[in-house]
Amino acid sequence: MSALIMDNTGGIVPKEFFKVSEAAEFACLSEKEIRRKINTGALICSRIGRRIVIAKEDIRSFIAQHKQTGSRPKKIVRKMLKSA
Repeated sequence: MSALIMDNTGGIVPKEFFKVSEAAEFACLSEKEIRRKINTGALICSRIGRRIVIAKEDIRSFIAQHKQTGSRPKKIVRKMLKSA
């Protein structure tokens, strides 16, 4: 979904939005988890009519902020080493 939004210079720019279901698929999370993140304020959303929408750039920044750093958890690595 896209909409035309007025930027701070008075120009109109297209902006892409996801529905909750689309954001969940994009972020590899459940819809329930996306709604939880919205309710806690961890994810910014807007309303267009009755529909909750999330800007594509907001979901991307959310993913970037919550990206795990490092490698696999130690338990998984130990389990893999035992089975090898």
